Amino acid sequence: MVDDYRDDFNKYAKNGHVISRSNSTVSSDKMDSNKLDIDDEDQPIIDKDKYSTWTWIKGIGLMQMTLPPGLCQTVLMSFFPIVVQKRGWNTLEVGALIAVFSVARIITYMLCGNKISNMGTRVAIGVWGTVGSVGVLAFAFVNFIKSDAWFTAACFLLRILEAVGLSIAYIASYGVVVRLFNRHQAVVSGVNVTMVNVSRTIGPLVGSLLYSHFGFMAPFLFSGGYSQFLSILCCFFASTKGLPPKSSMPIGDAFTGRRKPSLINLNRNVVNIFCGIGQMFVMGGIALFDTAYAVHLHSVFHVPIGLIGVYFIVPSISSMFFGIAISKVIQHFKWANPLAITVGSLWLGIFSLQFIGPTTSLGIPLKLGFSVFGIFLLGSTMGLFYTSSLIVQTRTALHVLGWPEHLDTYTVTIASLRLCGSMGFIIGPILGGFLTDHFGMGNAASIFSAVGAPFIVAFTIYVLYMYFALKVNL
Repeated sequence: MVDDYRDDFNKYAKNGHVISRSNSTVSSDKMDSNKLDIDDEDQPIIDKDKYSTWTWIKGIGLMQMTLPPGLCQTVLMSFFPIVVQKRGWNTLEVGALIAVFSVARIITYMLCGNKISNMGTRVAIGVWGTVGSVGVLAFAFVNFIKSDAWFTAACFLLRILEAVGLSIAYIASYGVVVRLFNRHQAVVSGVNVTMVNVSRTIGPLVGSLLYSHFGFMAPFLFSGGYSQFLSILCCFFASTKGLPPKSSMPIGDAFTGRRKPSLINLNRNVVNIFCGIGQMFVMGGIALFDTAYAVHLHSVFHVPIGLIGVYFIVPSISSMFFGIAISKVIQHFKWANPLAITVGSLWLGIFSLQFIGPTTSLGIPLKLGFSVFGIFLLGSTMGLFYTSSLIVQTRTALHVLGWPEHLDTYTVTIASLRLCGSMGFIIGPILGGFLTDHFGMGNAASIFSAVGAPFIVAFTIYVLYMYFALKVNL
């Protein structure tokens, strides 16, 4: 593991393995720079503060591909758990269905995180985006299956298909965008969080409204059709002009060992390990909320199904606001340390989980207002943590591990964070569903926070050790 950042960075500099921030070339007496094929005049790397109109159109268009995974994952949150109760499903089984989406995403990120440049961005977005969209559209017809066993099997298989296709399209589009705007990574990270939360806002709200007015099929037909439209649209923006071509293979030729972008190499770093576990905790809390909150609102606070989606907007709005706000703060103020923000946001998450039930055993009254306050703080946690931790991991990859400014570097970085978040979406629904069935949602959230507390304490101690003992500041 790499835990002394000063020695690690100095070692790369001493050996000549230094990443130039001005032109993204790699100078080394042990490497043939001709193999890199990064600085070709026909493949310029955009590093200006001002961008062309086409670059803005391309970047904004590709960022839209952030929407389908979240939209299709959450569109069923506000009504499906209630619908399947009629088929005898419990909260644990609903949690398993949510978790299988994340299992498929984990496998996808592990296998495809550093393969996008070989696959081709247009194939990744167009073909695989279509595969995921077809899975969503097919889900609209599962309610016609009379057999409970076949109904369950179809639900799980189609969720896997959705997750694989849309995840590949997502990391490909994000990799191109952050590569285009490579001098404004903090802002790109904040916009990415905003788009993720826009999808989480649209999903439950659209799901509850369309289900209430048009029935079971409507939410899936809408989200699947929208995803297919974006997959086709983003194909036109997915040109790799300005990026290393997929045929040159600069990573495989010139970067070997620890300096080759891969999930294993990225997570040899202690800080990245802590960020990954933190992502599991944060997204696990979000997943617990997604799994149990609709039924909790309906059964405890007697909220009609048509209005449940409105409450899912609260954490999404708070996450969007704090995500984009903290990205601007980190970009413009040197005192804003993303690693310190990452740790602080985890403590905010511990606090927020006590209120989403709320946890009456801690003396918090069982009132809807306290619950809304809790989910507002939970959304704030997601926005702060996701943005700051993505910046931390990107800086570590570029400045500590010495990775090149290459498409695969950015796709591996986002894949690592999303992989860990997907693990949280496995732990949260299954553990949260089990705890909710036995102890109620308030106590389940409190127990979940207690499970994560020792890790957050360890992370805090390590960051303090970095600052005061190693004098390292990311």
